[in-house]
Amino acid sequence: MPKLSTPLNDTQVKALKPKDKSYKLTDGQGLYIFVSTTGIKSWRIDYSHPITKKRLTYTIGTYPEFSLKQARDERQKVKDLLQRHIDPNEHKKEQLEKKLLEQENTFESVATEWLNKQSFSANTIKGYRMVFRHLFPLIGHRPVNKLRPIEVLQVCQIKEKEGKYTFAKKERLAISKVLQYAVATTRAERDVTQDITGALQTGKRTHNPAITDPLEFGRFLRAVDTMQATIRPKIALQLMPLLFVRPMELMCMRWSEIDYINKEWRYTASKTGIDMIVPLPHQAITLLEQIKPITGKKEFVFHGDHNKGNPIDSTIVGRLFKRLGYKGIQTMHGFRATARTMLEEQLDYDYRLIEMQLGHTVRDANGRAYNRVQFISKRKEMMQKWADYLDELRQG
Repeated sequence: MPKLSTPLNDTQVKALKPKDKSYKLTDGQGLYIFVSTTGIKSWRIDYSHPITKKRLTYTIGTYPEFSLKQARDERQKVKDLLQRHIDPNEHKKEQLEKKLLEQENTFESVATEWLNKQSFSANTIKGYRMVFRHLFPLIGHRPVNKLRPIEVLQVCQIKEKEGKYTFAKKERLAISKVLQYAVATTRAERDVTQDITGALQTGKRTHNPAITDPLEFGRFLRAVDTMQATIRPKIALQLMPLLFVRPMELMCMRWSEIDYINKEWRYTASKTGIDMIVPLPHQAITLLEQIKPITGKKEFVFHGDHNKGNPIDSTIVGRLFKRLGYKGIQTMHGFRATARTMLEEQLDYDYRLIEMQLGHTVRDANGRAYNRVQFISKRKEMMQKWADYLDELRQG
């Protein structure tokens, strides 16, 4: 069939029927519609490869999925590519591969991959999963290299509007961790969360109530000792004022970290990454011996319920303050402030020794950090004196 000298129109294209042999009708400038013997109509362009000059065919797509107007738009795109010495078939293949790669590298898939590679504590993993449960329905489907700062901000602002400022901050930090990993693995160009630094509200700083009056603290200790409670949360609450570590660190205490010979608990602080040495006074050893018959064969000293291999939830221990009538008066984290204040004011210990035991970096006059190990004997003495002092307070 001879080529038409005039452009096609929609009516012509729609009316085309199959014949005994395949045929084509030209629209002009290389674009034509190919009609197969089965009646399938496809838009095609014949062109010369920009380098080899070999004659090739580029298939735009089928009709009516691609209308005449859309086919002409694609023809212009092909012409633009050829002018830039780009083969349209190769370009189409690259774009398809890129799209498939983006579908594989969604935020959810990369976040899951990143989290599986981490050696965080069980509670840290649990915390990230809780954050991701909120993020995945919102941006889980988005390719990591397509996320925009405004998307991240809008997602985080959902929790911010609920007054959950800390959770919103955790979301931004979690997204940042995932995007940093995506950059490192060449799946994203940058961490876009950097563009929203300072855009989220910080909220009011939460205060951790702490008793610093010796007489009142003695009454609190007596109340804890005499209360009726299950052994794991009760012993956790009894150990906290003795050791004044971060609550989550105590919940994640492992039997393998306890050195009975040297009377030390050695672990790495999850918040700071600092290798900690906590001297164990004999009162702490006694408490550990009480719970050992119950959880001694488990990984964690305060093994959680349902035998899932996780430690006890700190909120279970936290509920005991309400039962004791000390809600809003004393908190788990507040024991650190209690110890810091009373060790300095009542027992006259050097604040630098106290700060070391709290896991804080202490520097000398030249700005160099003190070596905690060098002060371990002094810290052991301090921790035993502190435990003995708490016994005195219990006596009233």
